[in-house]
Amino acid sequence: MKDKQLPIIKDKEINPEWLAEWLHNTYEDVAIRVGWKTQKKCRVAYRELPVSNKRVMLQVATLLVDNLKERSDKLLLAHEAHAKEMLEFEEGFDDNSEQSYWRGRRDAIQALKGEVKK
Repeated sequence: MKDKQLPIIKDKEINPEWLAEWLHNTYEDVAIRVGWKTQKKCRVAYRELPVSNKRVMLQVATLLVDNLKERSDKLLLAHEAHAKEMLEFEEGFDDNSEQSYWRGRRDAIQALKGEVKK
């Protein structure tokens, strides 16, 4: 079932075509391990699948990538808001170590979002 590997990352995101290929290969491998026979026309390398099967697998992969990205973005925003909130809370204290911790978290989150300060 091994095929020439597509790049995992494309345009700084998970490549849906790579994920579709991985899902197909993994599905076939797991089916074999549990003794389940898949359709003969699907027991081929991803690139040899019927067009309709590839199209469905690619749509599933694209939806999965989009869903994970949306959840990741929401999580980053929540962590960033929490770090900002904690920074405001910590400003009233003399101990700067906590402020440094939350400032570092905020900066790391902003870097992940591509908002690096200069």
